Amino acid sequence: MTDTLPDINKWSELTKVEQQALYKAYAENRPDADTFRQTYDDAIEIATAYFGSLGPFTIVDTIGHDFGNIHSKWGRERIIDRLASAVIHACMIPHPAVVRDLLDRHKAGETIKLYSEVVRCWSCGEHSAKILLRGTEITPLAFKSGAKLGQGTYVPFEPCPIDPSIPYSVEIDIPSGKMLVANHFSHIFDDIQDKWAEKFSVNYLLGRKNCSEEYAKQGYVEMNIGNCSCRLFKMNKEGSEFHMGSWGHAEDEDEVASVCTDFWGFGITDHDRAMARGLEEVCAKNPYFSFDTVKCVPGRYRFTHQYHLLKDEEDTRPYTIIERIGECTSAN
Repeated sequence: MTDTLPDINKWSELTKVEQQALYKAYAENRPDADTFRQTYDDAIEIATAYFGSLGPFTIVDTIGHDFGNIHSKWGRERIIDRLASAVIHACMIPHPAVVRDLLDRHKAGETIKLYSEVVRCWSCGEHSAKILLRGTEITPLAFKSGAKLGQGTYVPFEPCPIDPSIPYSVEIDIPSGKMLVANHFSHIFDDIQDKWAEKFSVNYLLGRKNCSEEYAKQGYVEMNIGNCSCRLFKMNKEGSEFHMGSWGHAEDEDEVASVCTDFWGFGITDHDRAMARGLEEVCAKNPYFSFDTVKCVPGRYRFTHQYHLLKDEEDTRPYTIIERIGECTSAN
């Protein structure tokens, strides 16, 4: 920047033309790294302090989207941090004077528009491309692609496609009467098509549900839980109902398998199906791969997963309820 440019420290007093001149100069000739870092840090500090001085934030018009899941650690501090970063990006020039001007307008009651991923649904992964911030009310807007390249509009959220307050379930056949239980068996089953697409992201409840449903089509159940060991308990004498849970879930019942959850989940499939898919070869190549074999009544089993409903570590409800629902089908 040169001496002929307007004084950026008087940003709020400058005309639009003068501000545009500073934008242009900044884009063409950014300050040196040390100066840039100092002004950036100063601007972040101002924005963080301002949002920290406000009361509780309210996220509105979310239509069932889960922005407050207890497991997401999406709390006040994170919202403040994201808002401060969004303000910096909205200002284009991360300078204290520019940030103060935007915050003063917000303080005066103006609704400010921030183009940044400030909120994200922890159930389905939907994120806001823009938010409207009025006082402590955050209204997220989703990006909708336009008809022409580079064009788009910002629209209210559609209803969340998954209800985080209920369990989800899948079904598979266990014709051999022997369940194999391990961290996972995904390496002997076909990869999910578009596995890396966001709709299969295990960071979100919807993605985990979609993955479980896709694998179940092949006769394999994969359920995600936290980084904790889990145990399979036989809940009746004949072996037609099982619970996967924590060590304290069913201490009086017969523990028939355990998983260390290095994979942050567990996998269950039929013995004969796994052998037909090359499990013996996998074990020969990887002597460290291990699994438990659990006898059960042959038939079709429903796996009802509710790990996401547990409140905390003291909640001893089962992660997954596994129950025989009838004879085997030809589905898998």
